[in-house]
Amino acid sequence: MATSQGNASKISFNNWKYRHYFSLVEIKGKNVHATCTLCPGKTILSTSASSNSNLMKHLTSTHANMPLVAAAATPSPNAASEGDGAALQKQTTLDFSGQQQVVMMTKAELNTLIARFAVDMLPLSTVESEAFRYIIAKIPIRGGGRGVAPCRHTFAKFIDREYEQMNIELKKSFEELEYISTTADIWTVHNRSFMGVTAHWINPNNTEREKAALACRWFKGRHTYDAIAVVLDNIHSTYGITHKEVFKRYQPQESDSEDDEDERCASHTLNLISCTDIDKWLLSKPTKAIYRSATAKCTALWSKTSRSTVATETVDELVSKKLLVPCTTRWNSFYDALARISEISMVDLNTISSKLGLTAITEREHQFLKEYCTAMKPLTVALDILQGEDNCFYGTLLPMIETLILKTEALASDLQILRDLPDAIVTAIKTRFADVLGNEEAILAAVTLPKFKLRWLRSLELKDKAKASLLAECRKAEEDTSSSAENQVADYFRSSVQNFSSLSEFSFIKNISLRYNAATPSSAPEEQIG
Repeated sequence: MATSQGNASKISFNNWKYRHYFSLVEIKGKNVHATCTLCPGKTILSTSASSNSNLMKHLTSTHANMPLVAAAATPSPNAASEGDGAALQKQTTLDFSGQQQVVMMTKAELNTLIARFAVDMLPLSTVESEAFRYIIAKIPIRGGGRGVAPCRHTFAKFIDREYEQMNIELKKSFEELEYISTTADIWTVHNRSFMGVTAHWINPNNTEREKAALACRWFKGRHTYDAIAVVLDNIHSTYGITHKEVFKRYQPQESDSEDDEDERCASHTLNLISCTDIDKWLLSKPTKAIYRSATAKCTALWSKTSRSTVATETVDELVSKKLLVPCTTRWNSFYDALARISEISMVDLNTISSKLGLTAITEREHQFLKEYCTAMKPLTVALDILQGEDNCFYGTLLPMIETLILKTEALASDLQILRDLPDAIVTAIKTRFADVLGNEEAILAAVTLPKFKLRWLRSLELKDKAKASLLAECRKAEEDTSSSAENQVADYFRSSVQNFSSLSEFSFIKNISLRYNAATPSSAPEEQIG
């Protein structure tokens, strides 16, 4: 017991003044694992038991705009035993009075919290709302008094100052980075075109994915390549992004140029497979008639329920679910809408069609919809993965494609009407991603992610080839220590740890991973700006 208490007293995290910003997960050997309570995700951070430097770097880099408040010092758990030995440890008394210590905040901290709330797609006039001001008035302020929300004009100036400070801190962060990935997208709304640019990188200190929206500018004139290059270069120059960084750019969705060296957006490629390739296959096979009749009846049902409240109420009364109406810009919405109809029983579908005066879906058409959704399900899961950004690195792409192919091929035995559809999907995937499947950069990105390594490769030949590519890349970093590179690669593949933070033990591999995994596999994060 004395030994465990002695070890606990040596862990600096227990007495750290910023400990309340983290939740302790476990103490493993000489490392402390914790999660940040300010971050939306549950990424596990690691720091030394004798130092909190990694956690402090996380606070100062990721939450630079958040003023840090030190917690009151707490006595060591074995403080009583460190005295003259005569003092007896007292049992902790639980306080059920409901009076808890309130952590006060300054006016500046309160304004920062208000800014985070209001900037989240809310108008600045929110701060002048009586209900909002009433809530703020209930917050105690350090030094006495209650919170007071600023007026709209004062708050706008505060946000401008915060924006300038954020840009300064962002530029400082970029100066320390070696690899950054930027993604650009152009869209038109209300007869005006806008260009948005995002940046993604991996923090070399804590190996966490970080991101920032760099710009959302009014794009005047025609969308020619030279005009786009001028605007993009101007945005890069504004933030001091130079040639030292590596960029993973994505072709516009309208582009069909095969000569363009830019990376094709993986999400858009999967959309093309779902909407174009599979649609052509269905219309060129004996399934053409049933495909057209089934989707036509579904379209009539969507149209009726979206235009008539009575029709919507009729559906709600029978199935207690609202029918989903597809969005023309997202194939996933078409799949979700068909899946919702396929989940409704034939009896309820016939009743709905009868009450709405529509042609009923037949049993064979209903079976067709079920099989279509079954065959296309893996594609929807892959799309959801690729459209993430916090934990989706470029190295996720190849393992995801391999898994998608395996899961799709396994579905053929469960289908009757669309027994050949899985083969058509796999063929389309291999055709559309032909340039990526054998791409060495994509392979290096995948094998340098600890959660994948070589597990996703099917044959021993492919594994040996990937291992050789990684070893060659490591030798480029340190030409004079080839034996060291070989040992590091061997130790890396023997290691069972799957956390990205474990790369800190393998310096060569970490640098390669920071380079090739800085990018996201698709431009979906950028599209969210618009």
